[in-house]
Amino acid sequence: MCILRTYMAQQLRDHIFKMSMDFKSAAFQALAGVSTPLRLTWDTVPSWGTSDFGLYLHVPFCRVLCPFCPYNRVRYSAELYTLFESAVYRELDHYLPILAGRRINSFYIGGGTPTVDPGGLVRLIAHIKAVFPGEYPTAVELSPAASDTHVLSELRKVGVGQVSIGVQSLFDGELRKIGRNHDAVAAQEALRNCLQAGFTVNADLMFALPNQNDDSWCRTLDDVLQIGVHEISTYPMFSFSYTKQNPKSFSKSGRAPEKVLRRRLEIARHAAEREGFVRSTVWSWTRPEAVPFSSVTRHRYIGLGPGAASMTGSSFYINTFSILDYAGAVASRLPIALTMHVPPRLSRIYWLYWSFYALAVSRGEFTAKFGGMNLDREFGVFLGVMRRLGWLSEDTEGYRVTNAGAYWIHRLQNAYSLRYLERLWSACLYEPWPKEVCL
Repeated sequence: MCILRTYMAQQLRDHIFKMSMDFKSAAFQALAGVSTPLRLTWDTVPSWGTSDFGLYLHVPFCRVLCPFCPYNRVRYSAELYTLFESAVYRELDHYLPILAGRRINSFYIGGGTPTVDPGGLVRLIAHIKAVFPGEYPTAVELSPAASDTHVLSELRKVGVGQVSIGVQSLFDGELRKIGRNHDAVAAQEALRNCLQAGFTVNADLMFALPNQNDDSWCRTLDDVLQIGVHEISTYPMFSFSYTKQNPKSFSKSGRAPEKVLRRRLEIARHAAEREGFVRSTVWSWTRPEAVPFSSVTRHRYIGLGPGAASMTGSSFYINTFSILDYAGAVASRLPIALTMHVPPRLSRIYWLYWSFYALAVSRGEFTAKFGGMNLDREFGVFLGVMRRLGWLSEDTEGYRVTNAGAYWIHRLQNAYSLRYLERLWSACLYEPWPKEVCL
């Protein structure tokens, strides 16, 4: 009987997992409140509602292009950066009447390598903060190869308080294998310099790398934690068809075996908990006294720059990836390439998805965000199944994701990246103004 229950639970987990990721299935469409597959089109007009927003700025430049990286980026040139910087200012001008009177609740800068042109980045941050004054957390992604003490000092002067450093590994052989342009010593020095400069520091670490083993993963985790960072974020190496490096060392699918992924994530959990860290997202652990660092848990945000996406609650849209087309478009309009209308129920599912990622599903927050709606009335059956599977625990405030649930949501995140982002980003990388993308 116990074996049968285990088998049935496994089958149910797999069914939920597959249903959640099949955007074209009847089950997903019913759950999302749509009658046709999700599509982004060139001629859909976005809407913005009346909510507060987070801001995201995408800086699409690197001096060295890591072959595994799926994000929109090109090799840095001073001339192209000048064009990009001027275009961001013009894009902001278009948003001024749209966002008038709104509160900005966060500002995140990613890439690319945001500090590839330190002077340009500082000017951009200062300008955006002048356009949208107020107190809100400001975070920047850093590469160890582009984060010297002068850069850090300038970032502090314009109000940056959080940084995420792309350490990935502290083994030089592993770093060379994935094409990184820094070594372990440079990564450790960058972490220490950021801590000394007064930033809240997150270290990005990758597991299931080619040639990585459990021992090297343990040693990377332990060494980073001993330096004194405030948070670690751990994630596997993704496989995208359009990147120059696909991690085919494990299997034909380019994905590490399930047992390896699960074991490496558990190794990270035990290492972090030994140092007193608490789990803050499905793949991050944070010191209790620190503010968690996350680039993805905003329910509504506006993206600036080539390839930046925006979610307004009622619309999801993405800017053209081409820097030249982006600069040409902002001369007269917003540089939006594709837009999708987001039905109200899909907006609520989007909130639920990222609440799972952040490990807490709050009844009060759901009611406040969605006009007095009741969480259990809307998603009670779905949440009840997850609770019975051991993925959620329930309390008076809502639901908490368990360690077992975090693993399965981690799997969902990986599949989400491989399916949704693969379709959308590959289309936008090859065509500046695609007519339609069907998810």
